[in-house]
Amino acid sequence: MILNKDSIKFFLSLKNIFKKDDTIIMSFETITAKLLESVKKELRKEEHMNTINNDIIKPIVDKVLDQLYPYFFGCSMIITFIVISVFVILCLNVKICYF
Repeated sequence: MILNKDSIKFFLSLKNIFKKDDTIIMSFETITAKLLESVKKELRKEEHMNTINNDIIKPIVDKVLDQLYPYFFGCSMIITFIVISVFVILCLNVKICYF
C-alpha cells in the first residue's frame, strides 16, 4: 500500500481514537464521517473519475440503451402513425365538408 499525505493524516487521526486503556474517544459517526470524506476525496481525483466513467458508468449506459432501443423505435413509429392518421382524417373531413 502506498501512503500519501492524505492517508497518513487519516491514520494519524485513527491513532487518537483509542486512549491507553482502549476506551473509545471518537464516536462511530465521527469515524464514518472521516472515512466517507476520505473516500469522497479519492473519488474526486481525475484518474479515478476517468476509471469510474469509462469502466463502470459508460458500459452500464450502453447496455441500458441497447436494451431500450427497440422500445424507443417502437414508440416513435406509433407516434408517427398517429400523427399521419390524424392528418389523413383531417384531410378527409375537409374533403367531405367542402367538396
